[in-house]
Amino acid sequence: MKPVEIEQEGYRILIHPPCQGSLANPIHPLMPNAYDLPATEIRLTPALAPFPVKALNVNGRSTIVADLIVIDFFAQDFDRSKDSGGKDSQDQLVKIAFVLTDQMIDRLRLVTRSPWAKPVAVGFNSWRVDYCNDDGSELPAEADLIRGHSAFASNMRITHLSEEIWSLAWKEPNSVELRNWDKLLLDAVDLIDEMGAAIAVANSGIEAFAIWMNNLLASSSTMDMELWKWIEDRDHFQQNPSVKDRFDVILKTFTGHSLKENPELWQVLTDLRKARNSFMHEGAIRIAKNREVLSKSEAHTLVSRSLDIVTWVEELLPAEHRRFIRKEDMQIEYVLQKGNASN
Repeated sequence: MKPVEIEQEGYRILIHPPCQGSLANPIHPLMPNAYDLPATEIRLTPALAPFPVKALNVNGRSTIVADLIVIDFFAQDFDRSKDSGGKDSQDQLVKIAFVLTDQMIDRLRLVTRSPWAKPVAVGFNSWRVDYCNDDGSELPAEADLIRGHSAFASNMRITHLSEEIWSLAWKEPNSVELRNWDKLLLDAVDLIDEMGAAIAVANSGIEAFAIWMNNLLASSSTMDMELWKWIEDRDHFQQNPSVKDRFDVILKTFTGHSLKENPELWQVLTDLRKARNSFMHEGAIRIAKNREVLSKSEAHTLVSRSLDIVTWVEELLPAEHRRFIRKEDMQIEYVLQKGNASN
């Protein structure tokens, strides 16, 4: 396969087909283990001898795991000065590279109909910028000039299990009940790579929590339950209390407090609903019509903060109905061997 050549923002650019990187995926069951690679090997360069997937052929031909995109930028000069760290040049190149990669992935998704080719995002995917000669060869080391930048991102999902945690999980079964709305909120965090799905599931979790919380408070109050049933379940769903009503007027009626007392979390509630509606009706995640689509980082923050809404409201509930939350200071380290890094 040949690279595609384009011109953009003053650069001549070559977009190469996906290939296999020299850093093998340490998690992928079909790939060799790469945990012990020294830090200097995390260069995000094409593998000289790609590992074929022995268990999978397509149309009678062997396959590889393609986990690297290479994009070449050509220009008369780049800012490589150590004084500035080449940051302006680096930021521009990285921004363009990620935009082009997403455009390429969209094209491949359109043609292949593959749901597994996912967008990339700065902060969630590793990248490296190498400054080279036009033929791709390495530049000589110079005292005042840098030869590259890189950022390593790891997307490992772990569940820490210790003897203490195992014992707690079975000690008091009733106190560690995982309610449906809590399952939804945990699922939303896990789905963050699927931003739209994560927003929709988080919103569903908050709605389910609001209904559960209101019913709990009503049943613990002196309110006539027939009146509450009439408020809660009208003839048409649009007559039922809105989610905002549940966190404001109804919550205040039962506890004397409203989520509006915390303006930041009230804004999270508002933005989450807007983002959900935008995604469901337009296919794009926005919190206002004239605003840009939310970035992956912004969507991640919105989903994470939605969990804080539940934590805040739980303090107003009877203690026996609050979730079991085990607080632990846990330090997670991703250890790489040291090597002799180049400039």
